[in-house]
Amino acid sequence: QNSMENENVDGDASEQYAANRSYWIFHAIIMGIAWGVMAPLAVGAAVWRNRLEDYDRKALWSRLHFTLNLSVGIFTLLGFVLAVLASRDTEGSGLFPAGSMDKVHG
Repeated sequence: QNSMENENVDGDASEQYAANRSYWIFHAIIMGIAWGVMAPLAVGAAVWRNRLEDYDRKALWSRLHFTLNLSVGIFTLLGFVLAVLASRDTEGSGLFPAGSMDKVHG
């Protein structure tokens, strides 16, 4: 019976690891898109505003810059939430494991 309990605990831990791994992968994808694609495009829209104004006089660069920066903020917030979810341990004690803050507080 003891080995059965150990198998259940190991099974629960591996399921939690798999769930957390999925969160980390999604976190990496979201943050990569936000900071590797959208943020540079937002900067590019500002840098190339003169050329974009030649193409479209309706402040295309400003709309692109604003929308991309807003998207970066939203994606970053989502990525942060995913990182917090992924940091939960198998007992669900939250971001910081039990006893990890003892060094900070005393």
